[in-house]
Amino acid sequence: MCIRGICDDHDDFFSPTFRQYWITPSLLSDFDLWVDRIIAAIERGEKIAIFGDYDVDGVTSSWLLYVFIRNMCKHPQVTIRLPNRLEDGYGIKSYHLDEMKAAGIDLVITVDNGITSVQEALHAKEIWLDMVITDHHKQLDEIPQAIAVINPQTSPDYEFKGICGVGVAFKVAVGMMKKLWFSDKRMQQATRYLLPMVAIGTVADCVPLVGENRLFVKQWLEYLNTRQWVPESLLGFIDHIGIKQEIDSFHIWYMIWPRINAGGRMVSPYDSLWTLLHHGESQKKHLENIDNLNTQRRQIQEKMFKQAEDQVNHDHYLLISGGEDFHEWVVGIVSGRLTERYHKPSLVYKHNAETGMIVASLRGPSYFSVIEMLYCARSLLDRYGWHKQAWWLTVHKDKFEEACALMQGYCDGIMPQWGHERESQIDTIILPHEMTYQSMQSVMKLAPFGMGNAEPVFAWPDVMIASVRKVGKRGNGHLKFTLNYDGVIFDAMWWSKWIRLTDFEVGQTWTLIGKLKSEPGNWYVVVEDIILKLES
Repeated sequence: MCIRGICDDHDDFFSPTFRQYWITPSLLSDFDLWVDRIIAAIERGEKIAIFGDYDVDGVTSSWLLYVFIRNMCKHPQVTIRLPNRLEDGYGIKSYHLDEMKAAGIDLVITVDNGITSVQEALHAKEIWLDMVITDHHKQLDEIPQAIAVINPQTSPDYEFKGICGVGVAFKVAVGMMKKLWFSDKRMQQATRYLLPMVAIGTVADCVPLVGENRLFVKQWLEYLNTRQWVPESLLGFIDHIGIKQEIDSFHIWYMIWPRINAGGRMVSPYDSLWTLLHHGESQKKHLENIDNLNTQRRQIQEKMFKQAEDQVNHDHYLLISGGEDFHEWVVGIVSGRLTERYHKPSLVYKHNAETGMIVASLRGPSYFSVIEMLYCARSLLDRYGWHKQAWWLTVHKDKFEEACALMQGYCDGIMPQWGHERESQIDTIILPHEMTYQSMQSVMKLAPFGMGNAEPVFAWPDVMIASVRKVGKRGNGHLKFTLNYDGVIFDAMWWSKWIRLTDFEVGQTWTLIGKLKSEPGNWYVVVEDIILKLES
């Protein structure tokens, strides 16, 4: 913990409680204005629209406020409006407000968006449509003129700035429970019921898993694994996926999040929302649909990645690929995978032949500043920016080649002095006498892992290979090692590295770098890298 800069008391960090980490919602600026307006809407029977986002944070935020207002506040006049990723883009637009006004909506509540919607808030006032903004992103120079703006970033008294959109929605819902005179028992039940979606959105949105966020995720995982006071839709979701063991942040990140994200990325975020609003027999068709969309996403993603690998010039420092047949909603994933594999900045784009515009997603290794590279070509770009650790640009095709040349020139000038070899960052070395199941379990107390509390990476110097073989589909997917560490025998898996089988022989000594994985009564290592020796 000290190495990671975490200064919390050990007991508090390992077993976070609401008493220790919960920040009262009333410290959020405009909180009383929010409460007064929503209570008035409920008392007057007004029509409320929740406007969310197409990603997991936006979908879970929308679910949470909808369930809270409709089911817990007994107000049926509430609906959800989600944008289409390709047709609408991110955030609420003036035409969305016009549509909702025409549908008789009295109050619009944004979740996970709205803090940059300055013009849209003015438009809402012009058409006499009340608007409340709940968001977690950083504001522009001007804060929108809405009825209330609930955002930790604009709340000087709210110390923790790291909660995501669904975290903000949860805070205002819990704060309202007190104003609505929920009994302690009812409030506890409601909080436990809502908390699962907070945990999923928190992990998926890559916010730091410290402070309140760690509380949300760790508490929910404990609740979920008892299967008490958990939404039926989520239990059905988990059973459909087939998770049998205790659930942790790994399952959210690799099994739950991709499926919820698939709807908004592939067709419509409503496909994802329906899986969370239905349960039982009515949920099955939505689960099957989201599974199909996720399978399509993986297939398209793999096809695009192979195309991208064939297109890029590996002699260049900036890896560029794309075309008309690339899909805009997976260019970011492909760019990330290129950077991860080759440890170079990458740009993957979709060319729209009808408009002549190119939309690109960019990623860079930890040592590289993508925004400085973009700044070099800013005069040629229509727009550029970043969102959740992903950079993007839009540019007309006639200026694209010149813009790429400028960015490539930036890379040519800066990267030779740094090099671009992958560096393995480790937390500490594990010694042979520390290789016990009890020691490994103590490491797992640091979980749940995520941004701000990354899974620890360890080194095992001078381990000898006792055996190595291919495992996985048709025997050509992964490498499984049995290793001898000064008499301590353990297993290690190196995922998707079967092609390196010939690099290793029984009796060789290497330094292993990896992460610990625990299972009942045992543990093993997931390999990050295998090198000859550690550099001091």
